Amino acid sequence: MEGIFHTMGARGLINWNVINQLQVPIHIRDDCSDTELHCNDINNDTDPGLGVLLTSAVLPDQGFATTPWNNRWFGYNSTTLFGVNTDAPGAPFDWFYNTVNAAFNPNPDPNAAQGQATSATGITCAVEAAPDDPDRDLRYSDIVEDSLSFADYVNEFTYKTKQYLFEKIYADTNLLIQNTSKDSIFNDFYLSYKVTNLGLFVRVDSLIEAGNLDAAYTLNNSIADTNQIETNQKAINGILVTKVLRDSVLNESDSTTLQEIAIQDPILGGKAVFMARAILFEEIHDVLPALRTSAQPPILPIPKAKKSSFALVPNPATDRCEIRFLNMEHDFILEIRNSVGQLIYYKKIAAKTSSFEIALTQINSGFYLVSINDGVAIFDQKKLVIAK
Repeated sequence: MEGIFHTMGARGLINWNVINQLQVPIHIRDDCSDTELHCNDINNDTDPGLGVLLTSAVLPDQGFATTPWNNRWFGYNSTTLFGVNTDAPGAPFDWFYNTVNAAFNPNPDPNAAQGQATSATGITCAVEAAPDDPDRDLRYSDIVEDSLSFADYVNEFTYKTKQYLFEKIYADTNLLIQNTSKDSIFNDFYLSYKVTNLGLFVRVDSLIEAGNLDAAYTLNNSIADTNQIETNQKAINGILVTKVLRDSVLNESDSTTLQEIAIQDPILGGKAVFMARAILFEEIHDVLPALRTSAQPPILPIPKAKKSSFALVPNPATDRCEIRFLNMEHDFILEIRNSVGQLIYYKKIAAKTSSFEIALTQINSGFYLVSINDGVAIFDQKKLVIAK
């Protein structure tokens, strides 16, 4: 299981994360120029515990001889367990670390990076929590001036970039006043989007964080959604403020809505897709394309990998459960196992099947694991709750 995955992202900051019990805590791939790692704690609790995994990664030197960035590795001090690893070497770079504490030593695989010991104290992580933002105009002007271009998912990426910048300004309005010629453009952007759905959803989030669930429910219901991202977010907000945050039991309609959102492509469905998965305690691995903007040459659209998956409707279920399949290109096997791993249902199903209904009248209440496989590898699995 991977933690943070960063690819094709220039000027990123991976900052102040504590990552335990993951096989790949941080994975960095391809050109990530100027991306910095500050004050991260990585604990090797899970074999193989790859630390920071680099795949053809282009990174700058991490830290300086006078100022290391004080990431910490626990358990990476042998010739086989490296804090910085590679499965496809990229451009060589140096990783500076403070020798005052053994945990600061990244113990890098020589094919990944060169560790550079220094006696300098380095940054003080206790006050290093906020990402630096050195140049607002350079970083965000393309968004407020509508000059970004994308090779694929144009509407979705355009919406998400504006959503990201609006939320950032909403959290810190000092970004509006940088005493540059573009202050007025940023102010116009913020004021114009404050009265749109972008602004309304941020206000709903603020009301939820403040614990004002009734006001959040009223405002959320007043929003007229205009795209799939907004439709999903409105639905998730409704379930949050009426059920999840009030410790109320989800009904069949809630479960169906969550399942339908959870299996969507996050690019098309927005952050509500991840929220639905979190509420359902589901883990789904999506295949996402690398993002390209106008700063890079045009590229051909990237084929979208199709992942075989399914949804359980309803879940929790009582006497029946419909299983809705997605991208089942070959014959497959459906299995249901109880909480101790015993196989209680087995069915071979033909390729292209879109749905299948199971009668649950002979199955006791409890938690069950539903999986689809080809007899060798599991494509997807989910928890089913039967409550009678």
